[in-house]
Amino acid sequence: HHQKHSTNTTYKNQFNPKVKINTMKTAVLALLAGSAAAFAPVPTQNAKTTALNECISKDEILKEPNTIEFGTIWDPLGLADQGSEETLAWYRHAEIKHGR
Repeated sequence: HHQKHSTNTTYKNQFNPKVKINTMKTAVLALLAGSAAAFAPVPTQNAKTTALNECISKDEILKEPNTIEFGTIWDPLGLADQGSEETLAWYRHAEIKHGR
């Protein structure tokens, strides 16, 4: 009496081109679905804020840069302590002009 040996279907499927294509399709779809979220529009709120209504124009800041107080000053390099008031005004003007 001769017995057939059962074959492992997982091993068999490794070499089946249909299984490889389906696996590849699944992987590509998963990647596309994940990357599509990066380009989805972000919902915005239509609420007006008082901060926008109280904005100071660039001309007002440049006209008298040392008289307007915006709160605490973030100055990790200590540039405010170097040089004169004119130097600090020049730094502020450059910061506003170049948007940094």
